[in-house]
Amino acid sequence: MAIAFIVLPSFWLWVSFETVAVSLVAVGCGGEWYLHHHPAGRKKQEKDEHHKLESRFIGAVALGVTMELFALGHSIREGLKLENKVAQITSTNLALQKQIEDARPENRPITSISAIATFRIKGDFSPPPMPYPDLGEMSGAGIMFLQGTNIADSVPNLGIGAEAADISIFNLIPNNEHPDTHDVVIKFHDAGDVMSGHFFNKWMWRNKAGFFDHVKGLVISMRQIGSNVSVLSGNVVVTANDLKWEFPIPPQKQRLGTISSKVIKNAKGQDEVEVMPVDLMDCTSRPLGHFDGK
Repeated sequence: MAIAFIVLPSFWLWVSFETVAVSLVAVGCGGEWYLHHHPAGRKKQEKDEHHKLESRFIGAVALGVTMELFALGHSIREGLKLENKVAQITSTNLALQKQIEDARPENRPITSISAIATFRIKGDFSPPPMPYPDLGEMSGAGIMFLQGTNIADSVPNLGIGAEAADISIFNLIPNNEHPDTHDVVIKFHDAGDVMSGHFFNKWMWRNKAGFFDHVKGLVISMRQIGSNVSVLSGNVVVTANDLKWEFPIPPQKQRLGTISSKVIKNAKGQDEVEVMPVDLMDCTSRPLGHFDGK
């Protein structure tokens, strides 16, 4: 009978079973308390009746406690089953939560990326001759995004490039209002034939679109720009998958086709944009000086 009680899964059966057990214990204890305060008389018959009642109350307590022990066994078994179910549900919820996080647009791997840099320049836009034309020097442009404000630091970065045909210069005809001001538009894209880091960016690092949420600096390198050109203003709009980010370009005097930007916090805790210093090198790693936008 006890084994049947332990194995049976019925909720209400065990509720009733434990109710009866608790009631027996309560009645037995209450009876013992009553008999303790109402002792038996001196007659043998009264003593026998008192003893019978005491035995019944003790039996009720013993039976109730025994039933509680069987109920405890059932509760332990059900508790272990419940604990396993909770562990399974927790594991399933964590897996679903990870799937939801991975499905968020910013957490998806970058499958397509492009950037458009637009800036206004002042000065001669004609490019100087290539110092090393036989070494396959850059004829287009490249842009490097950094999750930091110092290009010399080992921080995550991502680069894409542009061909010469992707660089457009407008306002070529001088006008009286702005005789030496021109607008430059560079369309960067992720394509293996124009970006040396394509393989690493797309397949090795597996950058996620949210990479750009943490970008603090960028460097544009090109040669289709004159040696005396100053950048008046500009910005870079990046599209990764279907998401967009915009990064401003502060005023600066470019050097050897280098333009940079970094985001810092001012004394008030607000974002400010300024030029990121860069140590310049040519394609043979020969130092060409320091760029600070001045």
